[in-house]
Amino acid sequence: MPPGALLAGLLEDIDVEHVSGHDTVEVLCAQYRQLCRQQARFYQAVLETGLRKPFSINTVERVVHPGEFGAEEARAALAWSRARAERALSFAIELFLRLPLLGEAMLAGELDEPRARAFVDWTGGLTDEQAHQVCQHLLPAAPGLMVGELIDRIKRACLAIDSAWSEKRYRESVRSRRVVGSRNPDGTANLGGYQQPVDRIAAASERIDALARTCKRAGDTRPIDHIRSDLFIGMTDGTFEALTDTQVVEYVLAHPYTESTDGDEDQGGKGGGQPGPDGGGEPCDGDEPRDGAGGAAGTPPAAALAGPITEAPSAIPPAQALSAIPPAQAPSGSPPTDVPAVAERTTAPPVVMSWAVPEVRVELATVLEVNEHPGEIPLWGCVPASLARRLVAAMHSAEWGYVFCDADGRAMGGGLIGSRPSTTSGRRVRRDVRRGGIVELAVPAAELGRLTAGQPREGPWAPVLVELARHAERASRGLDNDTRDADRRTARATLRRWVQQRDRQCVHPCCRAPARSADQDHRIGFASGGPTIGVNLSAPCRHDHRLKDEGHWTIDQPEPGLTVWTSPLARRYESRPPPVITRVPEPHSDQDNRWEPPAAYLAWDTRPPVCDCDTACDCDRPILPPVPRRVPADEPANGPEATPVFDPENKPPF
Repeated sequence: MPPGALLAGLLEDIDVEHVSGHDTVEVLCAQYRQLCRQQARFYQAVLETGLRKPFSINTVERVVHPGEFGAEEARAALAWSRARAERALSFAIELFLRLPLLGEAMLAGELDEPRARAFVDWTGGLTDEQAHQVCQHLLPAAPGLMVGELIDRIKRACLAIDSAWSEKRYRESVRSRRVVGSRNPDGTANLGGYQQPVDRIAAASERIDALARTCKRAGDTRPIDHIRSDLFIGMTDGTFEALTDTQVVEYVLAHPYTESTDGDEDQGGKGGGQPGPDGGGEPCDGDEPRDGAGGAAGTPPAAALAGPITEAPSAIPPAQALSAIPPAQAPSGSPPTDVPAVAERTTAPPVVMSWAVPEVRVELATVLEVNEHPGEIPLWGCVPASLARRLVAAMHSAEWGYVFCDADGRAMGGGLIGSRPSTTSGRRVRRDVRRGGIVELAVPAAELGRLTAGQPREGPWAPVLVELARHAERASRGLDNDTRDADRRTARATLRRWVQQRDRQCVHPCCRAPARSADQDHRIGFASGGPTIGVNLSAPCRHDHRLKDEGHWTIDQPEPGLTVWTSPLARRYESRPPPVITRVPEPHSDQDNRWEPPAAYLAWDTRPPVCDCDTACDCDRPILPPVPRRVPADEPANGPEATPVFDPENKPPF
């Protein structure tokens, strides 16, 4: 039932405490549809209050657009702050003036406020026409998408519509990058970098996470967030200056930071030894190193100072975590007093090598410059095509994979390739497992021939295209029915990688955890005879894996690519993997002619009144006119407008 007065009355008469478990979900969804409509009606009232002409006490007269003080009436009536009132009025203007499709969807109960705000916030840099195109493209699917997923699609659509403007906006934002430190009321402090390049932040986060996992596997029992914090501070305050990653891990293991005070022992295994919160370089009270390791805070362990430091920084892959620290170099005892501090060394600085982003996904046509579709850094969102190409060019030593897609952009088959685009020097770039990183090329199977034909036979991408053509036939057969691992308890690398490429993310309909960090689950348990083949494997995250095994939810796959979750209340929820290649709107460049309000944008609506009375009178008043629109620059603000037919039964107050 659509939201409105009838549904509101029915819901008022329902005592949800006496509704069956299955039907409580129906009541929940109906209440949410009604709530969406009520929120839209509220913002309509905010807008109309701001549009009223001053002194139109007994009349219905609007201004073309709210002026500087348009939000003041709502501010006083609702006892809001000025900022809150202005934000509400601004959002109402976006809903019903700039992007009326959003207001209509909210009134119909199909769109809630968080999703509407996602459209408003992420289309703010586009023209009205471009933003309207994004809404038209994504509104039909928006109610079934999580807010984060919707934001990703909006960003992708904005980049595809006007890539030049998106790149310009990105560059201008990066120019305002900064690092800000702040103090909290509880005495702690924050340090954050703002407006930073997304690729470098993604790479930095991946490096900290890889080192933290290495510390964890090497025996650090603290929460991993505490380890990440130690690594972050050590990299920025100079503690790790000129240390290799192996030595950084040794140092963190020997000097875990502790919050214990008054001589207490370590609380919760949080260790001690980093500089105290006052920044004096001395340990906090009671921060004695444990197990006889290390000395004063800020002093590297003996193993870290055993010889000249000339090795370039490099990360330790998680698989090699325990073997990364040789037993002979394990920190023990106090450091020798005659070893000079790291800052006093005269050795040449190490060679700096940038860390790779954890993964970049991009269409083959984009790297070949056939189109300008955006790429993606998983968990960090979409990036302009030009940045995606630069990232791919810098990741020759990363792991390269491919995914063949059908006409709907969904995965058909995938794997790894060993070829790389030829470099200017002609040298083959070898795989560097220390640097990490994954490049995934999305290839439309039906268009591979066209893309190959459009490239020169001796071009830089020729080796990659030749290898992809060789894999195309195998991809068409699919890997879901490959039985090579059927009798194994766990899938080997090829099948495991394919399940990750196929599912993309957790198979729960409301979870976006990446499949690469998720579990691999047998739909029919291996102990119950379920084979280890693609059609019987899925990638739920750990929580949703436990939801299936311990939370009494069940999973079924009635057809390939469709997963149905059934709740304990017998409700069914469908989930499909997101497409590898997402359909995006056609380009609609504004050529940097950003919309600017015309001169009459803030003018009063001075159309002739019905009568000449200066005070309240009994003359017929005009009914509520249509919602005003932005006035084009070549159209006068007070131009003629059709007068609506007066309905004597529809007088204010409503």
